[in-house]
Amino acid sequence: MRHPVSPPVPSTPPPAPIPGGSRRRPWWRRGQVPYILALVVLLPVTAGVPWWLERESARESGSMPAPPVEIPTGAAEFSDVHWEFRGAAVGAVDESSTIPPPEGTELVDAVFTATPLTENGANLLAQKCDIRAEDDAGREWRTSAAGGLRDALDDTIEPGRCVDDDFEPLAVDEEHVVVATYEIPEDAVDSLSFVLTMDRTYFEPSDVDLEEFALELEWDPDDLPEPPYPQAVRFREPVL
Repeated sequence: MRHPVSPPVPSTPPPAPIPGGSRRRPWWRRGQVPYILALVVLLPVTAGVPWWLERESARESGSMPAPPVEIPTGAAEFSDVHWEFRGAAVGAVDESSTIPPPEGTELVDAVFTATPLTENGANLLAQKCDIRAEDDAGREWRTSAAGGLRDALDDTIEPGRCVDDDFEPLAVDEEHVVVATYEIPEDAVDSLSFVLTMDRTYFEPSDVDLEEFALELEWDPDDLPEPPYPQAVRFREPVL
């Protein structure tokens, strides 16, 4: 006796494909937000800590000055030099100069006098006498080569390395005029102060035989000169 053969049951068709292929959840729904937030918080810290440590190390080693000391009287004595801030002239241009300052800027000349009190002070002036201009917003400017009051006066000295015409240290117990010229934006002229930086230790290159150190790689730390230990003061008002 033959059993009736049942027709084959059709298999279930596969689901229709989703247009555009498979979709992943957005990244902010895949549990990665905490990791991203951690990176956002830690990245500035990771980048800033080495910079801060390097800056503090430079200050402790004497190669970087501490924040400038405010000088309210316009006169200061440090590094064996007596300094006086005599004031700033705005817009004083030497008649022989044919190059005007850029549009939107003013030519500012800061006038100082420097009197070396000792031979060491004269050597320190020859080593470094940096003067920069700053405004209340923290912007700063270095001296300019523009022809200003400095070019119109006789026997003036430019900051940087304060030396005489023969590039020798300045005479001791004599007053020398130092004029620093800047090109300053017009909106900063009324809030300027001037930061003077000098070393406290005189470094004479002949004190160290660097070639010998490089060849032998053996040296006594006592043979090294002291670091410069720069210090800075800030002048706002001229001497009365």
